[in-house]
Amino acid sequence: MEENELIEYWTDLIDPIFPSDGKMHYYPAKSNFYFDISWRRETGFNKFFPAIQIIIEREFIEDYLGESERIWSAIDDKLIGFIKSKLSMFNPHPDKPVEIWYVPSTIIRDAKKTVR
Repeated sequence: MEENELIEYWTDLIDPIFPSDGKMHYYPAKSNFYFDISWRRETGFNKFFPAIQIIIEREFIEDYLGESERIWSAIDDKLIGFIKSKLSMFNPHPDKPVEIWYVPSTIIRDAKKTVR
């Protein structure tokens, strides 16, 4: 899998986790992957405010791509679990600073432990 395919794949994987009030965008960077989630304002149907930034660091990306498809599935499950856990504690408000969620590299290590 190439990096551009991985971006599309993770976008398709992550986007459905957020409710319809959340709108996700990916923007390219030289090294890391950045997914920005904007949240719908209560006062306007098409007005959003920046709420969350998910950062997947270069080392995680390279380690992921170096694993087998069998391991990818376990990593994806852990990634989804991480985001859902953070989202369950998230309280969107337009006056709050953007929350930055770094995807921990331990996800890969933990996922590999579940696959034998």
